[in-house]
Amino acid sequence: MKERKENWKSELKELKHSHIENTAPGFYKMSGGREMKIIPYKDTTANGLTNCIIDYINFKGGYANRINTMGVARKERINLAFGNYRDNITYTPSTTNKGTADIKATIQGRSLDIEVKIGPDKLSDHQIKERERITKAGGLYFVAKDMENFVQFYKTTFE
Repeated sequence: MKERKENWKSELKELKHSHIENTAPGFYKMSGGREMKIIPYKDTTANGLTNCIIDYINFKGGYANRINTMGVARKERINLAFGNYRDNITYTPSTTNKGTADIKATIQGRSLDIEVKIGPDKLSDHQIKERERITKAGGLYFVAKDMENFVQFYKTTFE
């Protein structure tokens, strides 16, 4: 198992090196080329796994984007009498559908929604309904629990 885990890490590191070399060759050369230090990828947190998946898809020639489903808290300063101020916090809810997946991707012309779940976390009822809507419309939906599992799905589906 450890060997397979190291495989996706080394593959993703190599993809990142190639990406930097192709998009910024001067920077790449001045930074040491293959000796350049790359921050290690980790799939042990939701944020880490999300970053791994997005980079993997983008470096492989697809398109992937993180979807923010949270609303926004906004702080505004209210001018009271005699130079006194009060901060007021208002919340603007998201306009995204409840249950929208964490990552939207297009790979080889196919739509893929990816929900990231770490540990015992499970799909909510809203997420299950979104998955049904997506697959009914012909899109692909994947629940990613770790990077090894995602890479296996990717290679089976797209390579």
